[in-house]
Amino acid sequence: MAIFKCPMCNAPLQIKEKTNICKCEYCGTEQTIPFIDIKNISFVEIESLLEKGYIFLEEKDWKNANKYFDQVIALDSENGEAYLGNLLASLKCSTLDDVEYYDGDFSKSKNYKKVLQYADNQIKKKLMYWVKAYPIYIYANSMVKSNDIGELFSAIQEFQNINDYRNAEILKEECLEKIYVKAKIFLKNSKSFIALQKAEKIFLKISGYKDADILQKKCHEKMKAIKTRFVMTTWVMLIIGIIIITNVINNIHQNNLSENYNKAVQLMQKEEYYEALKLFEESENF
Repeated sequence: MAIFKCPMCNAPLQIKEKTNICKCEYCGTEQTIPFIDIKNISFVEIESLLEKGYIFLEEKDWKNANKYFDQVIALDSENGEAYLGNLLASLKCSTLDDVEYYDGDFSKSKNYKKVLQYADNQIKKKLMYWVKAYPIYIYANSMVKSNDIGELFSAIQEFQNINDYRNAEILKEECLEKIYVKAKIFLKNSKSFIALQKAEKIFLKISGYKDADILQKKCHEKMKAIKTRFVMTTWVMLIIGIIIITNVINNIHQNNLSENYNKAVQLMQKEEYYEALKLFEESENF
């Protein structure tokens, strides 16, 4: 089976079904070719070209890979495998699985759009998932080295959304471990109710990880003991305050009685007996 090329630029021509007029996508030259029915193109020839193209992909010869895939597309403009091959060559990936580790956004690629149009559903599903997962992975990965617990929790949430992408599961575990270690330090060094409360909340959020549940209960017990001590201390201070106030009042009262008594004695000496009697009556318990 002949492969038609442009007489002006030698580029492979994409031949539409049931037509004998073809326009070059590269230079715009139009020419008349023998009538071809795509359905009658030799399956064996297309398969042979595809096989050669994928061999060049394995050898990382991207240019020659493109050449063979373009020849397939020239014969069958709806061949999803050929568009996939061109996409892999443009991304410098030898296999489809290598695309998962490609660093960059290829969603605007012409070949990617053609793959979505003509490739089988399993391939399309994989590629669409990787396109969606890549920016999430990059964002979450940027927070893995953070010492901020809030950012680490955010990273875990993002990694959970793409759990089977690259090493997302491993990085999620790394974030969990960092949070766990920080919570243990809070528990060890905490002397206040607020610090223990903070540690308890962290352990609750990572419930099920290592011995987080046991450490959360330990925080709760320490907080309960602090509450008990606080209540007891409050009652003791209240009682002491009442005793002090009572003594102060009594002392003031005694001072007043003593003052009245001394005045009464002075009045007796002045023979002002009536006034002295009144003061003696006011301080009769003195």
